[in-house]
Amino acid sequence: MCGRYKQTSPFAMLAEVFGIRDVPGFQPAGIVAPGMKAPVITNPAGRDGGITYMTWGFVPHWSKEDLKTKIINARLETLHEKPSFRDAKRCVIPANGFFEWDRSGKPSRPFDFHLAENAPFALAGLFDEWTNPATGEVRETFAIVTTAASPVVAKIHDRMPVILRTPEAMAAWINMEKNFREPGDSIPLLATPVSRAANEDKVPENAQLALF
Repeated sequence: MCGRYKQTSPFAMLAEVFGIRDVPGFQPAGIVAPGMKAPVITNPAGRDGGITYMTWGFVPHWSKEDLKTKIINARLETLHEKPSFRDAKRCVIPANGFFEWDRSGKPSRPFDFHLAENAPFALAGLFDEWTNPATGEVRETFAIVTTAASPVVAKIHDRMPVILRTPEAMAAWINMEKNFREPGDSIPLLATPVSRAANEDKVPENAQLALF
């Protein structure tokens, strides 16, 4: 399960990678935990492509109430079997890394899985729009799609987010193309141990994790 990730790239770098329009006042989200708002892209490299801030913790549009237990991950292998995701729309989530915990010892140690130089990439995501029937509040929420772990991640955890590195992969995911293939073992991830601050329930948006 992916329960923390980071988004640290400035907008100029995201615009170059994702081909999105300017977002006035954009600030990197930092370390993102469930329940926080984070930048999400619904149309990368499109004329109307831009960033929308959504809450991490998926609530399907047909839900009669806000879910107490938020859905933060969706398994790629069973997306079409789960009623919660049947009508969900697809998105990509800008990221510079994600965190998993090595629980083989005590205390457990968080690891930051990232590309060289913390280069940005996209996580495959699902989103939906839910309206609170009591207040009329409209909330956009998202979940991160996961797959079997690559050899690097598998040393720590058996699952990892679906990572999209190219415009073609992002477009194939967004457009639900039949030829979409998640990259799997081809992603050159690095694993760096970091401080336990990543395990806080609420992480300040501008927090940075120190290396051990």
